[in-house]
Amino acid sequence: MKNSICSITKPRVIFSVLAATFFSLLVLIACGGGSNPFNGEAHHPLITGDAWTTCEEGDCFGFIFKSGGNLSLITKYGDTWMTINNAGTWSAEEENIVITLIGRSPMEGTYAVSGGSVTITINGDPGVFTKTVI
Repeated sequence: MKNSICSITKPRVIFSVLAATFFSLLVLIACGGGSNPFNGEAHHPLITGDAWTTCEEGDCFGFIFKSGGNLSLITKYGDTWMTINNAGTWSAEEENIVITLIGRSPMEGTYAVSGGSVTITINGDPGVFTKTVI
């Protein structure tokens, strides 16, 4: 499977990512956690307190970028958003970004924030996410 940001929008992939992430989080919590080397600044444009989401054919998912490099993964079922806190890590320098979901290889690419949206491009495959209040 191609390692791209948009590849996790497909329902079976979202389910697999969520299942692997949930299992990994349980193992991580049971084993006492780990360290996060990211030293991000709280005023980074991706850290808004809101989610960055995208929807395709009724399937919605997104990220909540947090200070300290923590990342929450969210997905929508019907009218309800489900959040997996500490689902991975992220780091950014200038226009470069690395997103690593627990149990998956790091996804390296670029990002550009413009108003209420961000375009994240991984392996030449762009994904446009809109700032969303959850």
